[in-house]
Amino acid sequence: MMNLTIKQMREIVDGAPEWCSHHRTDTKEAICCHNENHFYFQEMVKSGVEFIRLKDLRLAIADHNRTDHVSDIRNHIAPTTKVIEG
Repeated sequence: MMNLTIKQMREIVDGAPEWCSHHRTDTKEAICCHNENHFYFQEMVKSGVEFIRLKDLRLAIADHNRTDHVSDIRNHIAPTTKVIEG
């Protein structure tokens, strides 16, 4: 899968109609192909076309939004430092 920033992932997902299932990386278009074993889809993959599942992007965005980077300061300081809750 391509390396995308969270901003790029959001732009792809926000720009795709809800009924779309994949993002085609070469043309930057959203397509609907719920059956990845379908002949047409497999032929495009064999010819080198890359796709990203929009479902995977949505999961990555949700995971990113769920990650708490700073609320528990005890995870970000030396273990020998005493934390006083106030």
